[in-house]
Amino acid sequence: MDIELMKEMYFRELEGKTTQEGRLPVHVGLLTVIGGALLFSLRNPVASGEGLFVPFVVVVIVALVLFIISIVQICRANIGHDYERLPRVDTMYSYFLGLTKFYEKNTNVQGTAEEDFDDYLKRKMVEATSRNTDVNLLRSARNHTAVVLMALAAVFSLASGAMALSRPSEGLKKTEMRIEKVIVNNLSCEKEGSK
Repeated sequence: MDIELMKEMYFRELEGKTTQEGRLPVHVGLLTVIGGALLFSLRNPVASGEGLFVPFVVVVIVALVLFIISIVQICRANIGHDYERLPRVDTMYSYFLGLTKFYEKNTNVQGTAEEDFDDYLKRKMVEATSRNTDVNLLRSARNHTAVVLMALAAVFSLASGAMALSRPSEGLKKTEMRIEKVIVNNLSCEKEGSK
């Protein structure tokens, strides 16, 4: 097998690691938006006597479950994955020196230190590339699952937010009343000041 092809495949899988790691900030951003929508829904729930109460509770529970599972999948995709690397240069150099000494002492053995070292290097590249391919495939599958779950969580979060907005809760009514009081007070102060 051609060593250049092996190098290309080895480095492609290491680039795949960088790609997998680059997805994390996007996922965290999406989770932040979904979490914000859920928090809004939880802080402004539909009142228990209204017709939308039961659907609201179901939608919020489903959204929370999907949100939590998404977080778990993102953690599983980004934590605990070991990538294989080629041995350290000093280790490879020591191995090469050992091969050189072996062939100097055993002149009747066929082959050369360079040939054996090339075989060693190829074997290590194949092992590392295979391991890294497996890790990248696993992480990619988990990231894909997380994205699907986040999309569903976003839909349910937006639905719960829409339900919360459709009928103002007591908290929103109180806020509206406070705003009206401030406006009325300002208007009465302006009338008194103009007299």
